[in-house]
Amino acid sequence: MTRGRKYILLKRAGYKCEYCQKDLKGDSFEVEHVKPGSRNGTDELSNLAVSCSQCNRNKGAATSAVDPISGKHCSLYNPRTMNWGEHFLVRHGEVTGKTDIGRATCALLFRDTSSTISRDLDWLPLQDVKKFPDLYSHFNQMRFLRLRNRFDMLTTELRLLNFYFGLSPQEKHEFNYIKNLLYLEVFLTRAKHQDIIRGIDLAKKMLPQHFHEIERHGKINKILSTLYRQLSTIQVMNNQYRPAIDSLLAAEYYYLAYMRINSDNKKISREEKIAESVKAQLISSKATGKSIGINLSWIIEEELNSLRWDLKMKIVKHLVDICLLTGNLKVGERLYEIVTDYLNTSGYGSSVDIALPIPLRRRWWMLRHLYEARTNLRLLREDIRYWNSIQMFNESRGLINFYLVFKAKDPRNKRINKILEIFKK
Repeated sequence: MTRGRKYILLKRAGYKCEYCQKDLKGDSFEVEHVKPGSRNGTDELSNLAVSCSQCNRNKGAATSAVDPISGKHCSLYNPRTMNWGEHFLVRHGEVTGKTDIGRATCALLFRDTSSTISRDLDWLPLQDVKKFPDLYSHFNQMRFLRLRNRFDMLTTELRLLNFYFGLSPQEKHEFNYIKNLLYLEVFLTRAKHQDIIRGIDLAKKMLPQHFHEIERHGKINKILSTLYRQLSTIQVMNNQYRPAIDSLLAAEYYYLAYMRINSDNKKISREEKIAESVKAQLISSKATGKSIGINLSWIIEEELNSLRWDLKMKIVKHLVDICLLTGNLKVGERLYEIVTDYLNTSGYGSSVDIALPIPLRRRWWMLRHLYEARTNLRLLREDIRYWNSIQMFNESRGLINFYLVFKAKDPRNKRINKILEIFKK
């Protein structure tokens, strides 16, 4: 293809990849066939699109992909015949799909490949080591591996990591905190039984090392709380005798984190305090059976719309839990609408953090069964298989519990009671 023809295509595309909208000024680009040549696609301008190398590589000769939300096979986005804004939106720097075509395209084209170099994630724990470019870059890449659930690769990298040479005692302290925090994130996200036990042991060793660092000490306590809740879930499924003890430990560690961070740290916003308060009351109620002093309707109608996107979804997740715990099905119906709307515009494969939508998706399945007459068991099984394939074992354990309820032939009221009872355990 001549340089002049390429320039015409690049100018028509606005100097951007026509799929992910990456700025191609000063960057290499590729001209790809919307309908592949292997499928009788022509070299006419109406069948050509400008693409970054990653989107072109991931698209290959495909013309369709599966929408992760509906499970339907959909045509891919066509830059020549479709409007980009109708199918995609940008949320926190990430392109996500608004429609089945957009979500299917996101899942196929925007996934990361082995040759993709991760961007700077601006991960807060790394800011103190930015003055060491090599160390910062290495940790940034490992954080990226965690967000993509590449646990085996990450743990190998962590075992081999040794940057001690030339570091001062304070710098070694920073180094060890980041390294151990990455290990905790692996244990927390993958959540095999062995991971949970190792995570609890590591977190308890870290607590005295960071006692005088309020934010870090609070973060470690929160992780311990989550690990104990995961352990409780496993023991409930195995009919063991410790779940109540582990739930109380989870509540205790979260309470310690909540009280310390909120009393000493002036930087926490009002919105973040609301989110932490909701979660603290939820964990305490689940462990002790005490009532929850939260006006759910007020939070949903007065507070949610004013929150930034990530905090909004965090609070929604906790509010769903409270509805299931208290049996407040009237408020739950409004939350079902909110969660469904969110998942329809942010499917799998379109976010850097592959695990981000999955906990909310699990809660969506519970709500769906409470408010819909039918349950799509095929799609439910696909979610379980997918979550196992990316090693989200804690979430798949929870969904398997509900799958057994969905599959039963009990009357609807009896199934609803079973769902609420499972959640309280």
